[in-house]
Amino acid sequence: MPVDDVELWSLDPERNRFRMYSITSGRTLFGEPCLRIVWGRLRRPLRERTEIFSSPQALAARYRELADRRARHGYFVPTALGDPRAVVFPASVPAARPPRTRARRLDAQMPLRGYR
Repeated sequence: MPVDDVELWSLDPERNRFRMYSITSGRTLFGEPCLRIVWGRLRRPLRERTEIFSSPQALAARYRELADRRARHGYFVPTALGDPRAVVFPASVPAARPPRTRARRLDAQMPLRGYR
């Protein structure tokens, strides 16, 4: 029982609410059916998790449960507004910052031998 991938948004500027929720179906490396769930605030780093199922029927039931819960919480398909890129975000929603990296450049910390 295949399910369609869906991306849902919840926009409410009065409550400073700019969220997205995405459900994608697929298969693991071992062929098991799985759902990839991504959520978070728009224009910010998102969180994600993967749920693995024993049967496609269990996956479809969980998909319906998640989609129904998001609909009850006011989420909608962004194409209902037209082009989702046309949504204007207020200044209170800053753009996402790039993630911090832990990599260090060792050559910049090591003194050069033989040079002064």
